[in-house]
Amino acid sequence: MVNECDIDELLSRWKQAKDEITDLEKKCNRYKKAVEKIMESNDTNVLKSKTLTVTKNMTEREILSKNDVPKDVWKYARKIMYPVFRFRNNQQQKKT
Repeated sequence: MVNECDIDELLSRWKQAKDEITDLEKKCNRYKKAVEKIMESNDTNVLKSKTLTVTKNMTEREILSKNDVPKDVWKYARKIMYPVFRFRNNQQQKKT
């Protein structure tokens, strides 16, 4: 049997890791925007340093929305099930 302290520690560590990932994604996006800005100002899709090279390529993806097609076509859509985990704080804030 798992005690509540173990579960609390597990969930706390997982939440902390997810928060760290979010922070790192934000940092990566800032770097990407800076690199993209340099590429645009130099009219290039390649940025090189002594040790690294970054290449920007455009890719294309087709998306179909339910609102884009007749109802009789949408019945052929595939449904995919996957788990979703959400965190929330259990501490209740008192209304004053």
